[in-house]
Amino acid sequence: LFARELSRATATKKKALRREAKSESKPSELNKGGSTGPTRGGSGGYDFNRSSFLRLLWGLASPTYVPAGRWQLVATLSQCAVPLLVREVLLRLESHPGESFAREGLPVAFGLFSVSVLDAL
Repeated sequence: LFARELSRATATKKKALRREAKSESKPSELNKGGSTGPTRGGSGGYDFNRSSFLRLLWGLASPTYVPAGRWQLVATLSQCAVPLLVREVLLRLESHPGESFAREGLPVAFGLFSVSVLDAL
């Protein structure tokens, strides 16, 4: 998919360069939109439009990286929540030594279990 989009963008760029070469008197349309100037090396000296290149990269990467970023946020939050919930369980058990664990610590322990399962996903 990436190679197809890149070859399509290269073909479009070559057509634009041919049009520009035919009409030498007109100003270059390739330099509109914040071009990066002539590049050296692998690009063959073509002048790439930075904004269209970034749009192409975003279009290719966003279907994968946006959901991955959301899951990474969930994983990070659950990893941060585990020590806090363990601390809360211990504080509740220490503050109410005579009461049953089911009444004070079990709801937080279930929360700890659910956060651990969410982190495992």
